[in-house]
Amino acid sequence: MFAEVMVPESLSLRRVRVIVFLGILLGAIWAMGAERRAQAQEEDPVALQKITDLNKKALEAYEALDFEQARKYLKDAFDACAAASFDKHPIKARTHIHMGAVLFGGFKQRDLAVKQFKKALEIEPDIKLTKSVATPEVQAAFEEAKASMASAGDAAGAAPPPPEAPPPEAEPAQAEPAGTPSASKGILHTPVTQGRRGQPLPIAVSLAPELEGVSKVVLAYRADGAASFMARDLTKSGNGYSGEIPADATNGRSLSYYIEAHSADDSVVAAAGSAEASFFVVLGGSTSSRSRKSDEDEDAPKVFLSLSGGFGYGYASGSGEVLTDHKAPGGFAPASAAHLQLEGGYFVTPQIRVSLQARIQFVSGPNGYFDSSMSGQCGRDNYCSPANGAFALLARGAWFFPTTSRVRPYLGVALGGGQIRHVVSFSSPTTCGKTGTSACKDSVASGPIFLGPNGGVLVAITDKAGVVVELASQLGFPKFTFNFDVNGGFASASDARFARSRRGLGTLASLARGRGFAPPAGPPQSVGRRGRLGTAEPPVAWTCSLRSL
Repeated sequence: MFAEVMVPESLSLRRVRVIVFLGILLGAIWAMGAERRAQAQEEDPVALQKITDLNKKALEAYEALDFEQARKYLKDAFDACAAASFDKHPIKARTHIHMGAVLFGGFKQRDLAVKQFKKALEIEPDIKLTKSVATPEVQAAFEEAKASMASAGDAAGAAPPPPEAPPPEAEPAQAEPAGTPSASKGILHTPVTQGRRGQPLPIAVSLAPELEGVSKVVLAYRADGAASFMARDLTKSGNGYSGEIPADATNGRSLSYYIEAHSADDSVVAAAGSAEASFFVVLGGSTSSRSRKSDEDEDAPKVFLSLSGGFGYGYASGSGEVLTDHKAPGGFAPASAAHLQLEGGYFVTPQIRVSLQARIQFVSGPNGYFDSSMSGQCGRDNYCSPANGAFALLARGAWFFPTTSRVRPYLGVALGGGQIRHVVSFSSPTTCGKTGTSACKDSVASGPIFLGPNGGVLVAITDKAGVVVELASQLGFPKFTFNFDVNGGFASASDARFARSRRGLGTLASLARGRGFAPPAGPPQSVGRRGRLGTAEPPVAWTCSLRSL
């Protein structure tokens, strides 16, 4: 009996051991597969780079106001995440952040944007907004998503998130779509949702027929990064009012504004928007060094004037001008003694200048020829006087290297006509000078056509004056020469692009306008603490936002 019991017990233990072993083996295989699936999200650098590049392209399109293209790039990024099994990867969370910003900033779909932010928080609870899209309005939507996630977690515990839906298509906003007139309390206004960076933003409104007692209509606007709204009166135009938000307020990525109608006692009788619910404008285009012109480039004159002098040296060939029967030995000779240059021009672009230059040469060194035969060919005194000057007029073009320093190098080319003279010594005859006893020195003329490259630098000394240093060359024909001039002189302050080198001094003003310092221009007033338009006490002259810096 005992033996009968032991046999099945032994068989049972073996079966149990086999089952346990197989279970451990299968568990290990499953764990290894899970580990590999987890590692796949981190070990596919090609997919990760592709998704990163798509996000970068989406942000560039968003900044250029091409919202449809931005959304397309982000949808492609979601597809790439799915293909690479990046279901819980931080890059997918970042893509949700960007999709939310595009849906809200580009299509005014705030609810859909909040859903995208929630999906990002589900993957990465500590994620923050990308700085380039973190406008106050987008930040508020993101904070709403965080608060919603926190309250949902408290109510439902750690409930699993619902299955992820595909990225939403851009549908018309349900609230107030772009281009739809707003008739908030008697003010008829089509909200402006897009604008160009660095350009004034036109605003136009009309009043409802039943609205009476309006003394003025006031526009309040807040630049990106500014702490408070500025205000200015709109101008009555026909049956409506119009004005503009100044360019100083459009240098950021966005701005906000609202409109109020005031009675004679300055009370608000109608409004479109408010300080708490203002109209939001996305600003696109480039104001960076890549494609933005500085304020001084736009406002300053574009005329260039300079006065310079120098000396030349070049190859001389041909016959003398007095000793016409004697050929120059050939070789390099000075363009003695010196020359003066007057130049005036115009900057077509910040880097391209066209100008006209007069080269006035003062010739010294030739000693003339004494006609010992007294044939009369040199006048009554039998002395043939040498040339004492030369003139050339050159059309020039120059290209300036992009720079923000005080030293602006450039390269150019010149084409023109005239003469350049070099002074050459002749071994014979020796009947030169007024006494006819000196070795002969004569001028050899070249030209009348000249062509050649040049290069130099413009250096700003003060805001109104600078110097120019240049090395120029002239290839002359049909009377051949290859001449080099070394020049130095002064440039006028009316040269706008030369003034561009003053950007080192003007950068503070540019930063003040473009990076959060908002100096009021002209009529604008500050907005009081309660959001009502009026003159602040005391007036705010500068508003500085450290966030923008």
